[in-house]
Amino acid sequence: MTTTFDDISEYETLFDPNFQCTTFANDLLLATNSLASELDISTSIKRVKFDIDNINTQLDKISGEEHTKLVHEIEQDTQAKKMFADLSTPLAQINTSFQRLDTDLIKPFNESVKCQDALKRIHQTATLIRAVDQFLVIVGKIEDITNIKNYDTVIIQNVKLLITLARLFHNLTHFLQTNGNLKSIKIIRDYQSIQTHKQQQLISLIQQPLRQLNEKSQQLRFNTDISATYLHSLYLLSPKLLTETITIILTIQITTSVNLLVRSLSSKNLFKQTMQEVSEKASFINQIVKLLDTNINCANGEVNILAEVSRTLGVKSYSVKFWKDVSVRFEPKFMEFIKAGSITVNAFRKDLPGLKQAVKEAVKSSQTDANDDSDLVSGMLQCLDKLNN
Repeated sequence: MTTTFDDISEYETLFDPNFQCTTFANDLLLATNSLASELDISTSIKRVKFDIDNINTQLDKISGEEHTKLVHEIEQDTQAKKMFADLSTPLAQINTSFQRLDTDLIKPFNESVKCQDALKRIHQTATLIRAVDQFLVIVGKIEDITNIKNYDTVIIQNVKLLITLARLFHNLTHFLQTNGNLKSIKIIRDYQSIQTHKQQQLISLIQQPLRQLNEKSQQLRFNTDISATYLHSLYLLSPKLLTETITIILTIQITTSVNLLVRSLSSKNLFKQTMQEVSEKASFINQIVKLLDTNINCANGEVNILAEVSRTLGVKSYSVKFWKDVSVRFEPKFMEFIKAGSITVNAFRKDLPGLKQAVKEAVKSSQTDANDDSDLVSGMLQCLDKLNN
């Protein structure tokens, strides 16, 4: 029977490079003894001697019966050792080159990366400090203005100071929005509530005279500079609030005009006079529009306030909107007046050309922003034409 290398495979543990005698002896003693018996060393020794004899026997058989294969294995081992010996010099050169590369390039590069990271953190810190400094400068100016004596009265009368403060709040809001990392600093987080309170206080101060202006529109022509400043300042503080304010102004003026016209139906002469009052309402709207039609420097660049408000409201001509809305809302009331069939209705019919002329003159004198007055008068004229139906 031919002996092969597989016949000694059961002794792989002994050939393991990490073989430890003490561990092997301990395992052997545990395997040949039980906990109930006295320690038996002789059996373990016999087992080891048996294994040694068996291995020697197997090796003798291999060297005798498989000597050709054994010689081949020895030759391969010799060749492998020679190959590794031949590679030792190139490998040593490679190792030397790598060490030089590691010393001259890799380590300096790693150090430069660390330095770059450190510089980046320093730059970020410096940028943050500069941003905080800018924040404190803006806040300092805001505090100087808001803490002046009789602030509520002074700020609403001093147009230059008012627009300056509104712009400071506008710049501060934009600055914080574009530098979100500033909110990580406690002093800035703490001031935000103060900013909100003071900004809302200023908005309330601006809205009050605008409401009064809307109620007494004739005052506008005497305070155009102040009124313009109110509107421009409100835009800087809150474009949304300005748009809402313009909407309220339009609604009030249109509603008031319709109510005046309804009350004027008691007399054709009163109707003609009332058309002039309505014309003043339309003129007031157009004066507001002119005040809005200005370019203002904002944090994101120059914008036209009127263009922004009109875009939001979807309005191309405020004159067209005013006269169209007035005629649309007045028509149902006028139809009720006609159906009543009073003496006044007959008087209106007889003086229809005069009434139409009053409408045309009212529209013409309202300083419209439309290119063609015909679009403005058509609605009211169609209402009056109902008298002939």
